[in-house]
Amino acid sequence: MGLFSKIKKLFLFNDTGTSKDLIDIHVRCNKCGEQIDSYFRKNYDLQSNYGAGDWAYLIDKNLVCPGCYQSITMRVEFDKRLNSINSELAGGEFIIDEDSSQN
Repeated sequence: MGLFSKIKKLFLFNDTGTSKDLIDIHVRCNKCGEQIDSYFRKNYDLQSNYGAGDWAYLIDKNLVCPGCYQSITMRVEFDKRLNSINSELAGGEFIIDEDSSQN
């Protein structure tokens, strides 16, 4: 593997295998109804729990709707196997379809 290939792999420019390293969450804004697609990297965007709690990993983010600029507060808790165990959303609703494993 050459130097350029290693740099591409480091910055995830290759498409092979990167989708398994992402958590995709789809949200619909309560105000204007626009769909917001968010992608989180498992090795970077998740917060780990080192204390006493029911969750092992956490996504706690504020999203801004590009259509109406409404703030949407999202909190999703995961177990050690990255299964969603609890989710809260203020200002929107989760979009769940056949292709998405997020609840």
